[in-house]
Amino acid sequence: MAESKTFQRVAVHTDRHIQKYKKEGLETVNSHIDELHKQATKAAYSTSSSNSTSASSGGLKPPIKPLEGVAGFFSAMGKVVRRDLGIK
Repeated sequence: MAESKTFQRVAVHTDRHIQKYKKEGLETVNSHIDELHKQATKAAYSTSSSNSTSASSGGLKPPIKPLEGVAGFFSAMGKVVRRDLGIK
């Protein structure tokens, strides 16, 4: 197969397309990451009073450490089952 001109053309053509799509994909991912970074920076440095009041009024809460061991397992399983069944 290595001596086949047709195989070599297909291999070169395929490699060219793969490299092109990898480059385009990387550029797309980088642009999305840049946009997310801009939005996150804007939100972090926002001095809006609505953000500070929502945090103090209970809008944002620190994460709660999940239960460990068997109790944690059954608690997490119960949450998943309730979510799957549509039970609040």
